[in-house]
Amino acid sequence: MLDTKLIKKIIYKVVVLSLVASCINLKPCNDKVIGKYYSYSNPKAKNLLILKKDSTFYHYYKENNIKLIDSGKWNFNDKYCYIEFSEWKNFNEKGLKFEIFGNYILYVNGNHLDITPDGEDIKSFIKESK
Repeated sequence: MLDTKLIKKIIYKVVVLSLVASCINLKPCNDKVIGKYYSYSNPKAKNLLILKKDSTFYHYYKENNIKLIDSGKWNFNDKYCYIEFSEWKNFNEKGLKFEIFGNYILYVNGNHLDITPDGEDIKSFIKESK
């Protein structure tokens, strides 16, 4: 028969370790975010996002005769692994009917910039490999 003190000790350790693990972001955060990213959510469009060293971004979208360009500032949050953009315009699917969000967040997930923190999405931007 198992000792109740031993069982309590094991349960205590499991609970403590679970709490510690839930407070730590176990997904590695790629801090090398400068570069060119492409979104392939619309196969008829070229959707390019460039993150520059001076913390500015350039967003270019072209589909048929529609050409949209945006630029602004970005800031990397390494604690929560996301990039915040100032004055973001979402060109992804709506072309001239794009949405203006003001500040916007894309989560860093390896070589992807995602709209949600849980992983890759059809609207993700994928970093160009050199």
